[in-house]
Amino acid sequence: MSLEQATEIGKILLEKVGYEKTNIIEMMIEEFRFDCKTTAMFIRSTFKEENALNVAELLLLFFLKENILPVLQDLYTLSEAEASALFKKDTDYKIIHTTVKKIRANDFGFEYRCYLLLDNAGNGIPGWGYFIPDTPEANFMMDLALKAVVNQQPIYVYGRQDKDNKKFRILELGLKEN
Repeated sequence: MSLEQATEIGKILLEKVGYEKTNIIEMMIEEFRFDCKTTAMFIRSTFKEENALNVAELLLLFFLKENILPVLQDLYTLSEAEASALFKKDTDYKIIHTTVKKIRANDFGFEYRCYLLLDNAGNGIPGWGYFIPDTPEANFMMDLALKAVVNQQPIYVYGRQDKDNKKFRILELGLKEN
């Protein structure tokens, strides 16, 4: 399938059916079984003009990166920095595998945060990771963090280092299988 055909299918789904771009990409991969090259070209043409991507799109692109980025680099001879700019993602976002040692909450007056003491806080040494509570996603992350502490189960966290390089802002948290 050509890029033009893939783009037309994407436009129809976006305009007529109302699917979001992340759903279109999932459909291209799972239902339409588009090859990696076509999907990579579609993502490149779809996202290159946007100013920023939301977290869900960044996560989807992160998981597609292992298959798509090599194709993009091969097709367009992109450097890692150019590929990051193309995907409009901050290269500071990463997934780390760690364990939770302690949980605490702080109220700074203007912002309430949940803190997790992690074995690896993104820089390879123990430190604090945090997220903002009182959303359904944060409540779910707290439940998983509590389960990880009780069962001494490893977790993964997705996020980025703060500018002071002392804390890790957690955007997603999940349990790892032992």
